[in-house]
Amino acid sequence: MKKIYFTIIAVLFFGFAQAQNKILEQYKIRADKEFNLFKYNAAALLYLRADTNNVEVISQLGKTYTKLRYYIQAHYWMTKQAKFENQPAAFFLQYAENLANVQDYEASEKMYKKYLSLLPKDVRANNQ
Repeated sequence: MKKIYFTIIAVLFFGFAQAQNKILEQYKIRADKEFNLFKYNAAALLYLRADTNNVEVISQLGKTYTKLRYYIQAHYWMTKQAKFENQPAAFFLQYAENLANVQDYEASEKMYKKYLSLLPKDVRANNQ
């Protein structure tokens, strides 16, 4: 009898988890649409309802808050994104600009140097 209850509970839990994942994915899809329509306030609210442990959502939150010029919030999400490995080179340029916006100039310079190490011929970070 205990095995039957355990099985029923496990199935219900698994079903709930799957439904929750679909809901979180729908928030991300809706947020992406709002972002692409330049509706950054709406996009930010939807991204916050999506899975905020997903690196794509974290990245989009950083970009969204940067577009809104909410640099402190953008800094929070970009710092969180920096903890993930294999970031694209463009991220380090954006992160360097964000660090300069929050007046962390030493860290900003390090990120510009990291960006230059990945793309040495790009002049955007040369004189920073």
